[in-house]
Amino acid sequence: MIKEGYGKIPGGISGKEGYSKPEKDKYSILNLCGGKISPLDIPPPPTNVFITNLDKSYEEITSSFGDIFDYHSSFNNSLPDELLEEQGLFISYDVYKFLENYPLTFDQIAIYRFMEHVPLKDMLYFTYLLSTTVEVGGYIDVIVPDARKLSLMLVEEGDNITQANDILLTTELLNEPSCPHASLWTKQRAKYYFELEGRFRVFDIQENFEFDGRDIYLRFFAERIK
Repeated sequence: MIKEGYGKIPGGISGKEGYSKPEKDKYSILNLCGGKISPLDIPPPPTNVFITNLDKSYEEITSSFGDIFDYHSSFNNSLPDELLEEQGLFISYDVYKFLENYPLTFDQIAIYRFMEHVPLKDMLYFTYLLSTTVEVGGYIDVIVPDARKLSLMLVEEGDNITQANDILLTTELLNEPSCPHASLWTKQRAKYYFELEGRFRVFDIQENFEFDGRDIYLRFFAERIK
């Protein structure tokens, strides 16, 4: 889909709580700043899936901006001669520049453990960029550290400080100076940030979500509604 001039896809199949996922034979996903982590919510066969993995940590640029666009365009118009392997295409690219300049939209964007790195001053602009890169009726799948749970853990530890707990709390609340956490996330803040300007509707908020072996995360979904 091109960013402008598209509408909500009619019909749909049962999906997440409070959400009707459009019924499509082709489905595109942008895996944003996920490193080696793949999207968790991938439609099963016979749906044809195209995944773009974007992260500055990739050591080799296996695809260019133009490569991604060309394949995505072919995928939308008529399936390419050879479908990609399950992991899709990889690109090392600045996330802001990609969202600002990429002319097509995806059915889904997965953002795991990255939104907490978006500074508060950039939050509304970043969510705006997300809204221009996911189609109406599509959704954003977000996993962030749950600041409320982490804060309660910090208060309740009292004098019983352990090295493991200290590392966990310091990392998830602050992270390293070279890549700091710059925003705090709770279920209330998830709805506030994504719904403030009316482009998204947040649904299916999951607290105590276990990810990477720890249950200190918050997972939620934001449907683009306009």
